[in-house]
Amino acid sequence: MAEAIVVGGGLVGAAAALGLRRQGYGVTLLEPSEPNIIRGRLGVDIRNVALNPQSQSLLSDIDVWQQNSVVPYNAMQVWEESGTGKLSFHAADVGRQELGWLLEMTPLASALYQTCQDKLTVVQGEFADLTMDATGVTVTTAEGRRIEADFMVAADGVQSSVRQALQIPVQAFPVGQHALATVVETERHHAGVAYQRFLRNGPLALLPSEAADAGQKTNLVSVVWSQPADQAAAHQTLPEEEFCAVLTRRSEGVLGQISAVDQRFCFPLHQQVARNFVKGRVVLVGDAARVVHPLAGLGVNLGFEDVIALLSVTAAGNGLQSSRALAAFNRQRWTRSLHMVRLLGLLQKTYGEQNPWLLWARNKATHQLNGMSLVKQQIMREAMGLGPIAAAS
Repeated sequence: MAEAIVVGGGLVGAAAALGLRRQGYGVTLLEPSEPNIIRGRLGVDIRNVALNPQSQSLLSDIDVWQQNSVVPYNAMQVWEESGTGKLSFHAADVGRQELGWLLEMTPLASALYQTCQDKLTVVQGEFADLTMDATGVTVTTAEGRRIEADFMVAADGVQSSVRQALQIPVQAFPVGQHALATVVETERHHAGVAYQRFLRNGPLALLPSEAADAGQKTNLVSVVWSQPADQAAAHQTLPEEEFCAVLTRRSEGVLGQISAVDQRFCFPLHQQVARNFVKGRVVLVGDAARVVHPLAGLGVNLGFEDVIALLSVTAAGNGLQSSRALAAFNRQRWTRSLHMVRLLGLLQKTYGEQNPWLLWARNKATHQLNGMSLVKQQIMREAMGLGPIAAAS
Protein backbone atom coordinates (compact mmCIF):
# COMPACT_ATOMS: atom_id res chain seq x y z
CA MET A 1 0.00 0.00 0.00
CA ALA A 2 1.20 3.50 -0.83
CA GLU A 3 2.50 6.03 1.69
CA ALA A 4 1.06 9.53 2.09
CA ILE A 5 2.27 12.74 3.72
CA VAL A 6 -0.32 15.24 4.93
CA VAL A 7 1.08 18.69 5.71
CA GLY A 8 -1.16 20.60 8.11
CA GLY A 9 -3.05 19.04 11.01
CA GLY A 10 -6.00 21.40 11.21
CA LEU A 11 -9.58 20.26 10.68
CA VAL A 12 -9.27 19.45 6.99
CA GLY A 13 -5.74 18.06 7.08
CA ALA A 14 -6.41 15.76 10.04
CA ALA A 15 -9.63 14.53 8.41
CA ALA A 16 -7.72 13.79 5.19
CA ALA A 17 -5.04 11.91 7.12
CA LEU A 18 -7.60 9.80 8.98
CA GLY A 19 -9.57 9.13 5.80
CA LEU A 20 -6.45 7.91 4.00
CA ARG A 21 -5.46 5.75 6.97
CA ARG A 22 -8.94 4.22 6.98
CA GLN A 23 -8.34 3.23 3.34
CA GLY A 24 -5.20 1.40 4.40
CA TYR A 25 -2.51 3.92 3.45
CA GLY A 26 0.52 4.51 5.57
CA VAL A 27 0.12 8.14 6.63
CA THR A 28 2.48 10.68 8.18
CA LEU A 29 0.91 13.92 9.41
CA LEU A 30 3.21 16.93 9.70
CA GLU A 31 1.93 19.65 12.04
CA PRO A 32 3.91 22.19 14.10
CA SER A 33 2.10 21.71 17.40
CA GLU A 34 -0.74 20.00 19.20
CA PRO A 35 -3.90 22.16 19.35
CA ASN A 36 -5.12 23.41 22.71
CA ILE A 37 -8.77 23.65 23.70
CA ILE A 38 -9.62 27.32 24.25
CA ARG A 39 -12.84 28.61 25.76
CA GLY A 40 -13.83 32.15 26.68
CA ARG A 41 -15.34 33.45 29.91
CA LEU A 42 -18.86 32.54 28.73
CA GLY A 43 -17.83 28.90 28.49
CA VAL A 44 -17.43 28.29 24.76
CA ASP A 45 -14.76 28.69 22.09
CA ILE A 46 -15.31 31.95 20.24
CA ARG A 47 -14.31 30.22 17.01
CA ASN A 48 -16.80 27.67 15.76
CA VAL A 49 -17.72 25.87 12.55
CA ALA A 50 -21.10 25.14 10.98
CA LEU A 51 -21.08 21.64 9.51
CA ASN A 52 -23.54 20.18 7.03
CA PRO A 53 -24.69 16.53 6.86
CA GLN A 54 -22.02 15.63 4.31
CA SER A 55 -19.28 16.84 6.67
CA GLN A 56 -20.97 15.08 9.59
CA SER A 57 -20.90 11.81 7.63
CA LEU A 58 -17.16 12.19 6.96
CA LEU A 59 -16.38 12.83 10.64
CA SER A 60 -18.52 9.85 11.65
CA ASP A 61 -16.65 7.60 9.20
CA ILE A 62 -13.29 8.55 10.75
CA ASP A 63 -14.61 8.09 14.34
CA VAL A 64 -14.36 11.74 15.38
CA TRP A 65 -17.98 12.93 15.39
CA GLN A 66 -18.84 10.94 18.50
CA GLN A 67 -16.13 12.69 20.51
CA ASN A 68 -17.60 16.19 20.19
CA SER A 69 -20.34 18.26 21.77
CA VAL A 70 -22.55 19.48 18.93
CA VAL A 71 -25.32 22.05 18.75
CA PRO A 72 -27.85 21.24 16.02
CA TYR A 73 -29.74 23.98 14.23
CA ASN A 74 -33.06 23.14 12.62
CA ALA A 75 -34.02 26.45 11.04
CA MET A 76 -32.52 29.60 9.58
CA GLN A 77 -33.96 33.07 9.18
CA VAL A 78 -32.46 35.55 6.73
CA TRP A 79 -33.53 39.18 6.37
CA GLU A 80 -32.03 42.55 5.59
CA GLU A 81 -31.83 45.98 7.13
CA SER A 82 -33.35 47.78 4.15
CA GLY A 83 -36.42 45.65 3.46
CA THR A 84 -39.39 43.84 4.92
CA GLY A 85 -38.91 40.49 3.21
CA LYS A 86 -37.63 37.47 5.12
CA LEU A 87 -36.48 34.00 4.13
CA SER A 88 -37.18 31.11 6.49
CA PHE A 89 -35.65 27.67 6.07
CA HIS A 90 -36.77 24.68 8.15
CA ALA A 91 -35.20 21.22 8.31
CA ALA A 92 -38.63 19.57 8.40
CA ASP A 93 -39.30 20.92 4.91
CA VAL A 94 -36.64 18.54 3.54
CA GLY A 95 -37.52 15.66 5.86
CA ARG A 96 -34.69 16.18 8.34
CA GLN A 97 -34.39 17.01 12.02
CA GLU A 98 -31.57 19.49 11.46
CA LEU A 99 -30.02 21.63 8.76
CA GLY A 100 -26.57 21.25 10.31
CA TRP A 101 -24.56 21.52 13.49
CA LEU A 102 -22.36 24.09 15.21
CA LEU A 103 -19.14 22.79 16.77
CA GLU A 104 -16.47 24.61 18.74
CA MET A 105 -13.29 24.89 16.70
CA THR A 106 -10.56 23.94 19.17
CA PRO A 107 -12.33 20.95 20.79
CA LEU A 108 -12.96 19.54 17.30
CA ALA A 109 -9.35 20.20 16.25
CA SER A 110 -8.11 18.52 19.44
CA ALA A 111 -10.31 15.44 18.89
CA LEU A 112 -9.06 15.09 15.32
CA TYR A 113 -5.42 15.49 16.36
CA GLN A 114 -5.72 12.98 19.22
CA THR A 115 -7.32 10.45 16.88
CA CYS A 116 -4.44 10.96 14.44
CA GLN A 117 -1.95 10.27 17.23
CA ASP A 118 -3.77 7.03 17.98
CA LYS A 119 -4.04 5.79 14.39
CA LEU A 120 -1.11 7.09 12.35
CA THR A 121 2.32 8.72 12.50
CA VAL A 122 2.31 12.32 13.69
CA VAL A 123 5.46 14.42 13.32
CA GLN A 124 5.60 17.77 15.08
CA GLY A 125 7.59 20.09 12.87
CA GLU A 126 7.53 22.88 10.30
CA PHE A 127 7.45 22.25 6.56
CA ALA A 128 10.57 23.67 4.90
CA ASP A 129 10.81 22.28 1.36
CA LEU A 130 9.93 19.39 -0.92
CA THR A 131 11.32 17.54 -3.87
CA MET A 132 9.21 15.52 -6.24
CA ASP A 133 9.79 13.09 -9.11
CA ALA A 134 7.74 10.56 -11.05
CA THR A 135 7.75 8.07 -8.19
CA GLY A 136 7.20 10.12 -5.05
CA VAL A 137 7.64 13.15 -2.80
CA THR A 138 10.23 13.96 -0.17
CA VAL A 139 9.50 16.60 2.46
CA THR A 140 12.22 18.31 4.46
CA THR A 141 11.21 19.87 7.77
CA ALA A 142 12.70 22.98 9.32
CA GLU A 143 14.18 20.68 11.95
CA GLY A 144 16.09 18.75 9.26
CA ARG A 145 13.95 15.63 9.11
CA ARG A 146 13.21 13.99 5.74
CA ILE A 147 9.90 12.24 5.11
CA GLU A 148 9.37 10.20 1.95
CA ALA A 149 6.03 9.13 0.51
CA ASP A 150 4.27 8.29 -2.71
CA PHE A 151 2.07 11.40 -2.62
CA MET A 152 1.27 14.45 -0.53
CA VAL A 153 -1.81 16.33 0.64
CA ALA A 154 -1.24 20.02 1.41
CA ALA A 155 -3.68 21.32 4.03
CA ASP A 156 -1.50 24.01 5.56
CA GLY A 157 -3.88 26.94 5.37
CA VAL A 158 -4.34 30.31 3.71
CA GLN A 159 -0.62 31.09 3.48
CA SER A 160 0.24 27.53 2.44
CA SER A 161 4.00 27.02 2.42
CA VAL A 162 3.56 23.96 0.22
CA ARG A 163 1.60 25.96 -2.36
CA GLN A 164 4.31 28.62 -2.35
CA ALA A 165 7.06 26.02 -2.69
CA LEU A 166 5.27 24.60 -5.72
CA GLN A 167 4.90 28.15 -7.14
CA ILE A 168 1.15 27.78 -7.60
CA PRO A 169 -0.33 31.29 -7.91
CA VAL A 170 -3.66 32.34 -6.42
CA GLN A 171 -6.42 34.48 -7.86
CA ALA A 172 -7.60 37.02 -5.26
CA PHE A 173 -11.10 38.46 -5.02
CA PRO A 174 -11.15 41.60 -2.84
CA VAL A 175 -13.66 41.60 0.01
CA GLY A 176 -12.89 44.93 1.68
CA GLN A 177 -14.23 43.80 5.04
CA HIS A 178 -13.13 42.56 8.43
CA ALA A 179 -15.06 40.08 10.56
CA LEU A 180 -15.77 40.64 14.23
CA ALA A 181 -16.24 37.34 16.05
CA THR A 182 -17.42 36.80 19.61
CA VAL A 183 -19.97 35.02 21.80
CA VAL A 184 -22.85 36.82 23.49
CA GLU A 185 -25.51 36.04 26.07
CA THR A 186 -29.07 36.73 24.94
CA GLU A 187 -32.35 37.23 26.74
CA ARG A 188 -34.03 34.33 24.94
CA HIS A 189 -32.72 30.92 23.94
CA HIS A 190 -31.93 30.43 20.25
CA ALA A 191 -34.16 27.30 20.08
CA GLY A 192 -31.95 25.85 17.35
CA VAL A 193 -32.47 28.73 14.93
CA ALA A 194 -29.59 30.42 13.10
CA TYR A 195 -30.07 34.06 12.12
CA GLN A 196 -28.44 36.10 9.39
CA ARG A 197 -29.23 39.76 8.79
CA PHE A 198 -27.76 41.62 5.84
CA LEU A 199 -26.86 45.07 7.10
CA ARG A 200 -25.90 47.89 4.74
CA ASN A 201 -22.21 47.42 5.51
CA GLY A 202 -22.09 43.63 5.76
CA PRO A 203 -23.85 40.49 7.03
CA LEU A 204 -24.40 39.75 10.72
CA ALA A 205 -24.79 36.11 11.78
CA LEU A 206 -26.09 34.83 15.13
CA LEU A 207 -25.39 31.12 15.42
CA PRO A 208 -26.69 28.69 18.09
CA SER A 209 -24.18 27.85 20.80
CA GLU A 210 -24.12 25.99 24.10
CA ALA A 211 -21.61 25.92 26.93
CA ALA A 212 -19.93 22.53 27.41
CA ASP A 213 -20.32 22.89 31.19
CA ALA A 214 -23.97 22.65 32.22
CA GLY A 215 -23.26 25.13 35.01
CA GLN A 216 -22.27 27.85 32.53
CA LYS A 217 -24.50 30.33 30.72
CA THR A 218 -27.24 28.78 28.57
CA ASN A 219 -28.62 31.51 26.28
CA LEU A 220 -25.54 31.84 24.10
CA VAL A 221 -25.01 32.57 20.42
CA SER A 222 -21.85 32.96 18.40
CA VAL A 223 -21.53 36.18 16.43
CA VAL A 224 -19.78 36.72 13.11
CA TRP A 225 -20.24 40.30 11.91
CA SER A 226 -18.66 41.33 8.59
CA GLN A 227 -18.11 45.06 8.16
CA PRO A 228 -15.57 47.66 6.99
CA ALA A 229 -12.27 47.56 8.88
CA ASP A 230 -12.73 50.90 10.65
CA GLN A 231 -16.18 49.95 11.91
CA ALA A 232 -14.98 46.56 13.10
CA ALA A 233 -12.16 48.22 15.05
CA ALA A 234 -14.59 50.71 16.59
CA HIS A 235 -17.03 47.98 17.61
CA GLN A 236 -14.21 45.89 19.03
CA THR A 237 -13.23 48.61 21.50
CA LEU A 238 -16.70 49.72 22.60
CA PRO A 239 -17.45 49.24 26.30
CA GLU A 240 -19.32 45.99 26.88
CA GLU A 241 -22.69 47.55 27.74
CA GLU A 242 -22.56 49.83 24.70
CA PHE A 243 -21.55 47.01 22.36
CA CYS A 244 -24.42 44.85 23.65
CA ALA A 245 -26.85 47.71 22.99
CA VAL A 246 -25.51 48.23 19.45
CA LEU A 247 -25.70 44.51 18.65
CA THR A 248 -29.24 44.28 20.03
CA ARG A 249 -30.30 47.07 17.68
CA ARG A 250 -28.45 45.67 14.67
CA SER A 251 -30.08 42.26 15.19
CA GLU A 252 -33.48 43.88 15.76
CA GLY A 253 -33.64 42.19 19.16
CA VAL A 254 -34.47 38.89 17.48
CA LEU A 255 -33.34 37.09 20.67
CA GLY A 256 -34.22 39.89 23.04
CA GLN A 257 -31.67 42.02 24.83
CA ILE A 258 -28.00 41.05 24.59
CA SER A 259 -26.62 41.25 28.11
CA ALA A 260 -23.01 40.04 27.98
CA VAL A 261 -20.21 39.67 25.47
CA ASP A 262 -17.03 37.62 25.51
CA GLN A 263 -13.70 38.78 24.11
CA ARG A 264 -14.03 40.25 20.61
CA PHE A 265 -11.68 39.29 17.78
CA CYS A 266 -11.31 41.07 14.43
CA PHE A 267 -9.64 39.66 11.33
CA PRO A 268 -9.51 40.63 7.65
CA LEU A 269 -11.62 38.66 5.19
CA HIS A 270 -10.11 37.14 2.07
CA GLN A 271 -11.43 35.31 -0.93
CA GLN A 272 -8.93 33.52 -3.12
CA VAL A 273 -8.61 30.42 -5.29
CA ALA A 274 -5.40 28.63 -6.23
CA ARG A 275 -4.83 28.38 -9.98
CA ASN A 276 -4.39 24.60 -9.64
CA PHE A 277 -5.33 22.18 -6.89
CA VAL A 278 -3.01 19.45 -8.19
CA LYS A 279 0.64 19.55 -9.16
CA GLY A 280 2.43 16.30 -9.80
CA ARG A 281 1.94 14.14 -6.72
CA VAL A 282 0.67 16.95 -4.50
CA VAL A 283 -3.00 17.84 -3.91
CA LEU A 284 -4.17 21.06 -2.26
CA VAL A 285 -7.23 20.92 0.03
CA GLY A 286 -9.03 23.28 2.40
CA ASP A 287 -7.79 26.84 2.78
CA ALA A 288 -4.59 25.95 0.93
CA ALA A 289 -6.80 25.52 -2.14
CA ARG A 290 -9.39 28.27 -1.61
CA VAL A 291 -10.71 30.76 0.94
CA VAL A 292 -14.32 31.98 0.89
CA HIS A 293 -16.36 34.65 2.67
CA PRO A 294 -17.84 33.30 5.93
CA LEU A 295 -21.35 34.63 5.28
CA ALA A 296 -22.71 31.21 4.23
CA GLY A 297 -20.62 29.12 6.63
CA LEU A 298 -19.19 27.09 3.75
CA GLY A 299 -15.43 27.28 4.36
CA VAL A 300 -14.79 24.11 6.35
CA ASN A 301 -17.55 22.25 4.52
CA LEU A 302 -15.83 22.95 1.19
CA GLY A 303 -12.60 21.68 2.71
CA PHE A 304 -14.30 18.47 3.83
CA GLU A 305 -15.78 18.20 0.32
CA ASP A 306 -12.18 18.27 -0.95
CA VAL A 307 -11.33 15.39 1.37
CA ILE A 308 -14.34 13.33 0.25
CA ALA A 309 -13.44 13.93 -3.40
CA LEU A 310 -9.78 13.04 -2.75
CA LEU A 311 -10.76 9.82 -0.97
CA SER A 312 -12.79 8.81 -4.02
CA VAL A 313 -9.57 9.12 -6.08
CA THR A 314 -7.42 7.18 -3.60
CA ALA A 315 -10.04 4.49 -2.88
CA ALA A 316 -8.52 2.24 -5.57
CA GLY A 317 -5.49 1.79 -3.30
CA ASN A 318 -2.82 3.10 -5.65
CA GLY A 319 -2.55 6.66 -4.38
CA LEU A 320 -2.55 9.32 -7.07
CA GLN A 321 -1.63 7.11 -10.01
CA SER A 322 -4.69 7.89 -12.14
CA SER A 323 -4.00 11.04 -14.14
CA ARG A 324 -7.57 11.04 -15.43
CA ALA A 325 -9.03 10.90 -11.90
CA LEU A 326 -6.66 13.63 -10.73
CA ALA A 327 -7.58 15.85 -13.68
CA ALA A 328 -11.26 15.36 -12.83
CA PHE A 329 -10.61 16.18 -9.16
CA ASN A 330 -8.72 19.33 -10.09
CA ARG A 331 -11.37 20.50 -12.56
CA GLN A 332 -14.35 19.78 -10.30
CA ARG A 333 -12.93 21.24 -7.11
CA TRP A 334 -11.50 24.33 -8.85
CA THR A 335 -14.77 25.00 -10.67
CA ARG A 336 -16.85 24.56 -7.52
CA SER A 337 -14.51 26.87 -5.60
CA LEU A 338 -14.58 29.58 -8.26
CA HIS A 339 -18.37 29.46 -8.45
CA MET A 340 -18.72 29.73 -4.67
CA VAL A 341 -16.27 32.65 -4.41
CA ARG A 342 -18.11 34.53 -7.16
CA LEU A 343 -21.53 33.73 -5.69
CA LEU A 344 -20.56 34.92 -2.22
CA GLY A 345 -18.98 38.03 -3.68
CA LEU A 346 -22.17 38.71 -5.62
CA LEU A 347 -24.32 38.27 -2.51
CA GLN A 348 -22.13 40.68 -0.58
CA LYS A 349 -22.29 43.24 -3.37
CA THR A 350 -26.02 42.81 -3.98
CA TYR A 351 -27.02 43.27 -0.35
CA GLY A 352 -24.66 46.21 0.01
CA GLU A 353 -26.29 48.08 -2.87
CA GLN A 354 -28.67 50.81 -1.69
CA ASN A 355 -30.12 51.95 -5.01
CA PRO A 356 -33.89 52.45 -4.34
CA TRP A 357 -34.97 50.46 -7.40
CA LEU A 358 -32.69 47.57 -6.50
CA LEU A 359 -33.93 47.67 -2.91
CA TRP A 360 -37.51 47.37 -4.19
CA ALA A 361 -36.65 44.53 -6.56
CA ARG A 362 -34.65 42.66 -3.92
CA ASN A 363 -37.41 42.97 -1.36
CA LYS A 364 -40.05 41.77 -3.84
CA ALA A 365 -37.87 38.83 -4.89
CA THR A 366 -37.34 37.86 -1.25
CA HIS A 367 -41.10 37.78 -0.62
CA GLN A 368 -41.61 35.65 -3.72
CA LEU A 369 -38.76 33.24 -2.96
CA ASN A 370 -40.00 32.67 0.57
CA GLY A 371 -43.25 31.37 -0.88
CA MET A 372 -41.56 29.01 -3.36
CA SER A 373 -41.21 25.88 -1.24
CA LEU A 374 -39.66 23.67 -3.92
CA VAL A 375 -36.95 26.22 -4.69
CA LYS A 376 -36.19 26.70 -1.00
CA GLN A 377 -35.98 22.93 -0.54
CA GLN A 378 -33.40 22.72 -3.31
CA ILE A 379 -31.39 25.59 -1.79
CA MET A 380 -31.35 23.76 1.55
CA ARG A 381 -30.25 20.47 -0.02
CA GLU A 382 -27.37 22.18 -1.80
CA ALA A 383 -26.32 23.99 1.41
CA MET A 384 -26.35 20.67 3.24
CA GLY A 385 -24.15 19.07 0.57
CA LEU A 386 -26.98 16.74 -0.47
CA GLY A 387 -28.09 18.34 -3.74
CA PRO A 388 -27.05 17.41 -7.29
CA ILE A 389 -24.72 20.40 -7.72
CA ALA A 390 -22.78 19.59 -4.55
CA ALA A 391 -22.74 15.88 -5.45
CA ALA A 392 -21.35 16.61 -8.91
CA SER A 393 -18.55 18.67 -7.37
